[in-house]
Amino acid sequence: MQVVRLEPGPIVSVARVAHLPAPGWACAECGEDYPCQAAREMLAAEPDRRAVAVYLAALFIDAVRELPDRPVTDLYARFFRVVRRDRLTAVRHDPWVPAGGRPR
Repeated sequence: MQVVRLEPGPIVSVARVAHLPAPGWACAECGEDYPCQAAREMLAAEPDRRAVAVYLAALFIDAVRELPDRPVTDLYARFFRVVRRDRLTAVRHDPWVPAGGRPR
């Protein structure tokens, strides 16, 4: 497994590095809009869902800046369909909140 560090940004472990964004926001490997199907599958398989969400958020911000002619809603769907809220690991217990639900 290889680790990719985005400058600035999070560290995301990537099993296969071929499907990464290229200039113009196409996949460097297959030419589809990034994230392409292969990249979505690779990112969906990552165990750290929050890191994937942060990684995609950083890419989304860059894409919005670099693709001003594309509707933001389209770019949002393009980047965040990989990360669904129901797939993120929820924090089941906060040590600062007792069972009664009131913070200490």
